[in-house]
Amino acid sequence: MPGEVFGKSWNFASGAPIDEMSRKAARSRNGSGRPYSVGFDDIPGLARVLHAYWNQDNLSTYFLDEFSRVSLRYTFYRVTESVLFLGDIVMYEYSSPGYVDSARADMMTSYLYTRDGSMTEIVSPRDGAYDKVTEYFDVDSSAHFEPVPEFGNWTSIRRYER
Repeated sequence: MPGEVFGKSWNFASGAPIDEMSRKAARSRNGSGRPYSVGFDDIPGLARVLHAYWNQDNLSTYFLDEFSRVSLRYTFYRVTESVLFLGDIVMYEYSSPGYVDSARADMMTSYLYTRDGSMTEIVSPRDGAYDKVTEYFDVDSSAHFEPVPEFGNWTSIRRYER
């Protein structure tokens, strides 16, 4: 499809795939469980990059800011052959303009959900301060379930609004 580029992985600094491949090759990797990445044209409200790691039963979508830095990552875990669960939401904050790898973000806030209704929030400042960890129970996670997408049918999994 127009506006898609495939690779074995993704280089966020260059905004390009690592070991670019054809759609056909990516489809083959999808079917065999080998990892691949997809980069997409910038469409508001949709993730720019998708990493599929079906051999590890997960898929991540990445939202980028105006400097092509990761600002938000959703990681979905396969719970059945046909269902994914959004287990990890990680938000990245940066204090200065320009590209910085997400590992060097000034602040990371992680929301780790379980299917049984608990959620752990971890706020991790880069300045050496201790992480702040808060646990919540009886969290409604019914909106965190998503069908496993067929190859190429990624619009639902790329949604920002959850």
